[in-house]
Amino acid sequence: MQLPRTANFRPAHGVIMFCLCILSLASLLNAQGTQKVVLQEEDGSQQMTQAAITPFSPLMQAPETKTTLLPGERNWVRGKAGTTALVNPGDFVFEDGKPVTGAVEFVMTEVTQKSELLIYNLPTTSDGRLLETGGVVKLEAFSEGRPLKLAQGKGIPMEFPDGKRLEMQPFLGTPSPDNGMNWSPIGSPRQQMGLYASYSGGKEGYSLDYRYVMNNHALLKSIQPFLEYGKVNARNLRFLNKAQSVQNYILEQLDTYYPCTGVGTFVVHVSVDESGIPYLVGTETNENRCLTLALQEIVARLRWDFQLGTNQFTIEVERKNRNPIPGIESKFVSIALHPDAQLDAKTVDAFQKMIQEVERREEDQRRSEFTQGALSVTSLGWINCDRFLKQREVVDMFVSIPKTEFPVRSVLVFNELRSVMNGIPHINDRITFNRIPKDMKVKVVTLGYDANGQLYLHVMPLVTRSGNAGTVAVTPVSRETFDKELAQL
Repeated sequence: MQLPRTANFRPAHGVIMFCLCILSLASLLNAQGTQKVVLQEEDGSQQMTQAAITPFSPLMQAPETKTTLLPGERNWVRGKAGTTALVNPGDFVFEDGKPVTGAVEFVMTEVTQKSELLIYNLPTTSDGRLLETGGVVKLEAFSEGRPLKLAQGKGIPMEFPDGKRLEMQPFLGTPSPDNGMNWSPIGSPRQQMGLYASYSGGKEGYSLDYRYVMNNHALLKSIQPFLEYGKVNARNLRFLNKAQSVQNYILEQLDTYYPCTGVGTFVVHVSVDESGIPYLVGTETNENRCLTLALQEIVARLRWDFQLGTNQFTIEVERKNRNPIPGIESKFVSIALHPDAQLDAKTVDAFQKMIQEVERREEDQRRSEFTQGALSVTSLGWINCDRFLKQREVVDMFVSIPKTEFPVRSVLVFNELRSVMNGIPHINDRITFNRIPKDMKVKVVTLGYDANGQLYLHVMPLVTRSGNAGTVAVTPVSRETFDKELAQL
C-alpha cells in the first residue's frame, strides 16, 4: 500500500467538511485496493496482510515548515515541533544528478506525538525489531518545481525534539505493504554527547574565548584613546597622571555606560605594540556576554607605558554588589551608542565592526557545535531518529477481534516509550504482536471506519505477556471522542 501523502490535506471543519473527508478516505481506500490478501504461513494457517490498513492521515495535519534557501547561504531550519536542521542548498542535486543553481524550497513535516505515528501509519519497527523514537520527519526539497535529492556524500545535521540521547541514530523509512513503514539505519549510533568546539589562545598558557578576542590591529588603532588620566603603568596597573587603578576605572565605566548585571571575577589579557596601543584584547571564557564585551571596549581605549620586556598584561577585575535583577537578563549595548560618551566617528565605526565580528564568530561556533553534536541525515524522505531497545525478554502476544465488513487496524502503543507497533491480522480473527518486550504497560488501539463514514475506536490497556491478551472491541465513536482518545495516548 502506498504511504498516504500529507502535504495536500488540511483538517476538516464542520459537519460538511468532515463528511467530505470521510468520503475522500473511502475513495482513496478503494483506489488503492483494500481487499484482504491471504498468504500461506509455514504452519499452514492463513494470514491476512496489512494491505487493509486504513489511511487516516487526512484526519490530522502534522506540523509542516517550509523554508526558501538561497544559493550560497547555509540556513537554520527550525520546525514548529522542535526539530532543528542546518541546511546547505548547495548539497542538493536534481534527481538526474545535475546541480541546482537556483533557490531551494525545503519542506519539513514533523511527526512527534504517538497519535501522529498511529494516524500516519508509522510504526517504530526495523525488520520486526522495536525502536524507540526521538522524532520523525518527512524531508522534501524542490527547485524550479522539480524534486531534489542530496548529492553523494552530503548530509544534513539535525537534532530531534527527544533525540539527544545515546545510541540514537537516523533511520530511513521505506513503505512496506505488510507493515505500513519499515525503518533502516542510515547512520551510526550516537556514542557520546557534547562534542563542542573549543577555542583557545595566548602565548603564556592562558585560554581565551576566541569569540570575544579583538585582534584587528587597524581597528584597535583607530579607537579614540582614553588619556584623561594618562597612560597606564604596566608594572602596577595604575594611571600615570592620577592615583587610580585600572580596575577601579573599569568598574566606574561599567556602572556609568553599560547596563550589564552580574558579579564575579573577570580576567582580561592585553598585548600592545611598541607605542602602547593594544593589538589584542581578549577575555578568559565566562558566561556573562554583556560584561565580557564591555570589558573589551573599555580596555581597548587604554594606552600603556611599559619598559623593555613583556608587552603582554593581565587585568583581573572583581565586581561585587551588582546581583542580576530577577527575571531580567542584561543585554550588551556598546558605549558607541551612549549619548554621553562623546566618541568620534572612527571609534563608533570600529566598535560596531568589532561587534559584527563577534556575532559572526558566535554564529560560527553555534554551527560548529551543532554540526559536531547533531545526527547527520544523508537522505530525504521519511526520517526517524531512533534507537533499538536494550536487550530484554520478548514474547509473542495476540488479541482477538470481531469480524467486520470494513478495514480495521490494531496498533500496540507503549506507555513509557515513544514506540508503536502494528499488529499482524490473521484470517482467524486474531491480531498478533511479535517480539515485544515482556511485562510492559501498553495500549492496544483499534481503529477503522465503514463505508458510511462512521469512525470506530477502542483502546484496551494491558501488560504485555505471552499468548492471548484478550478481546478488543470495534466501537463506533464520534469525531470528538476519536480525537480526544488519540490525544491521550
